[in-house]
Amino acid sequence: TTVTLGATSNSIGAISYELIGDTTSSGISGDQFTAGIVGTVTIRATVASDDNFYGSSKEVSVTITKTDPVITFNDVAVTYGDPAITLNATTNSIGAISYALINDTTNSVLVGDQLTAGKIGSVIVRASVAESAGHFAGSKDMVFTINKVTLTVTALDTVRDYGDPDPAFEFSYSGFLSGDDPSVLDVLPVANSNATLTSPAGLVDYQFDRTPQYMFTPNSYVITPSGASDNIYDFNYINGTLTINRIPLLVEGEDTSMYYGDTPAHTIKYTGLKNGDDVSSNFSASSGTTASSPAGSYTITVYEVATELANYIHTLSNATFTINKAPLTITANNKTKEVGDANPTLTYTY
Repeated sequence: TTVTLGATSNSIGAISYELIGDTTSSGISGDQFTAGIVGTVTIRATVASDDNFYGSSKEVSVTITKTDPVITFNDVAVTYGDPAITLNATTNSIGAISYALINDTTNSVLVGDQLTAGKIGSVIVRASVAESAGHFAGSKDMVFTINKVTLTVTALDTVRDYGDPDPAFEFSYSGFLSGDDPSVLDVLPVANSNATLTSPAGLVDYQFDRTPQYMFTPNSYVITPSGASDNIYDFNYINGTLTINRIPLLVEGEDTSMYYGDTPAHTIKYTGLKNGDDVSSNFSASSGTTASSPAGSYTITVYEVATELANYIHTLSNATFTINKAPLTITANNKTKEVGDANPTLTYTY
């Protein structure tokens, strides 16, 4: 401890100070007195002579007693698995500093000033300063907190077909301690998307450029991971992206036939539809025939009549339309004649 000496005099002579018979290792610098070890020391204040006064001095005894040490020891937080830390309490005492764990439930290990974290939790660490010549013994506690390790869980980007349920989503991990893998986790993460069975694969727009055409823009859906828990790890989640593929659709004309003179009618068969989708308004079929078209074989051409499908990639398949000859009944008309006459002209009804 350092104090300012405050001797006064009615003389204008300069005042100086000195230690007399000091055994305490105290010190004086100017008017600053620094106490040493416990004991008693004599300080002499000397006033120099001036025009009106002779030089003079006066002595006082200073008793140095012990005081409590000032200890600095701050709380510390580490992450599970970190290497040992060095405890660094400081004090104004020359007494030796030692450390101890108080009511430890974390299984931390303290060797000298080296502290290795145990399980997740908190433990009190006490820094004790031994009694010294100038200070009493003292101690100060700090909280040593062992935090969980942060594990980053990323949902992997995934693709599925339109109309299918979401697959089991997969993850990548970053931040495992050496030797650990997902099998050590108490509860594994799960993930869900914001897509449903009927969520569209994308959007179809009719683009007018130099050549008008349909443009397909795929939709993106969010895969959200969550739900993991562990006694060692905390979790940081990163979303993934779900893309829904358009699926194949076979649009095929069905072979049909009619008799000459009937009205042509054509049907289309769809293979690959899901979710009860109805795309019949998008396609049509024609053979170019009429009721007066002659008997024969014609091609039924299947074609698209509306916008491209958002959920399907279609393939068109033509069919055969057969016009059969119509049945014709020829009936001979009844005739009569007299015996001996020539046969009349025979006639027919169709």
